[in-house]
Amino acid sequence: MHDLTYANRILDRLKKEAGKKEKSALVTIEVYLSPLSHVTPRRLKDVFGLLLKGEGFNNVVLNVNVSEISAHCRKCGKTWKSRKPTFECPKCKNSYFELDHWEEFYIESIKFEK
Repeated sequence: MHDLTYANRILDRLKKEAGKKEKSALVTIEVYLSPLSHVTPRRLKDVFGLLLKGEGFNNVVLNVNVSEISAHCRKCGKTWKSRKPTFECPKCKNSYFELDHWEEFYIESIKFEK
């Protein structure tokens, strides 16, 4: 269900930013998914592609990237960043850590080219 929510957010923003721009222009969209997200890049692209049909945009490229999470170990104090799911501190192997910063999904940019 999150894949549909994210795909709708992308489409809504695309329509808003397109305004009166030529719909045949090349559009490159950069989005990020958390490595902890259960939505896969392939699934997001597929769902977005289905929503895009009939909207009049002919040349849209959706790039789905993996974002970085930041974590802090509550035992040894180590702070680290990762683009992969994390289940333990890389220093002390403790599983008692907090995620300091992460977003499950965000749209980085939408660029229109002639």
